[in-house]
Amino acid sequence: MELRHLRAFVAVAEELHFGKAARRLYIAQSAVSQLVRGLEAELGVTLFERTSRRVSLTWAGHVLLDEARDLLARQALLTERMGRVRAGETGEVGLGTIPALPPDLIPGLLADLRDRLPDVSVVARSLPSGLTAAAALDRPDVDIALLRGAVIVPGISTIQVARERVGVALPATDSLAARSSLVATDLEGRAFVAFPRHDDPVEFDRLFGALAASGLRSHSSHESPPGGVDASLRLVRSGVAVSLKLESEVRAHRDSAVVWRPLDDPALHVVITAAWRPDQLGPASRRLVDLLREQLLPQ
Repeated sequence: MELRHLRAFVAVAEELHFGKAARRLYIAQSAVSQLVRGLEAELGVTLFERTSRRVSLTWAGHVLLDEARDLLARQALLTERMGRVRAGETGEVGLGTIPALPPDLIPGLLADLRDRLPDVSVVARSLPSGLTAAAALDRPDVDIALLRGAVIVPGISTIQVARERVGVALPATDSLAARSSLVATDLEGRAFVAFPRHDDPVEFDRLFGALAASGLRSHSSHESPPGGVDASLRLVRSGVAVSLKLESEVRAHRDSAVVWRPLDDPALHVVITAAWRPDQLGPASRRLVDLLREQLLPQ
């Protein structure tokens, strides 16, 4: 039994006329008759009483009509749903996220996607700090990865999704809090609280190497977990340390005892890059990439 047999049967059952059913289906009347006869032979029942003047449904035909309509409706629904999957209007996207992203980035992205594509499920999955783009995208549950810094790897496409200036989080009572901006040498001898170098040596060396290049000769360090913004800012609040932070991180901490001041020398920024392998993206993931492109920051 094929769907075409059921379509022919339903058309004849609703029209009670083989000629009208044929015109409705855009096929020859003989083809409709052949399809109905084939269905009757397969089921072993007579579906229509036929005379030279009228066509009527048998009891078996009435029973089959409800079932056939249900099957065809389910097939139409399946086709519609698969069309939505093909168009990326529904599906699941695995979004790999490293620690210490700007605090509003993921909530804003997910809220925008929920409004634009309410039937696409984006599952944020935690990635270790310092993971390479290739390693992140080798994970079977990650379609798109959000990473720090530029990504230049053959076979991987990217979009810069966030870029924010780095500054210094200070206790509000610190004498440096009275300044509108700071330079590296202002921080001479201060203790910093930062993520351990072994968690992300590239980013650690980028930040503290730039401070050294701008004249900072000595400092000590306390460690906090990657992404442990609140933990590190509690140390700042107590006056134990200062910390390199994004303004959005300090603002989200909501503590008037901690202030943020921009760092003018060196001028540092945190760049967040979305990375993916084009040949491994499904339709829903491609729609998410399109959304990211619409929000592309000026270069």
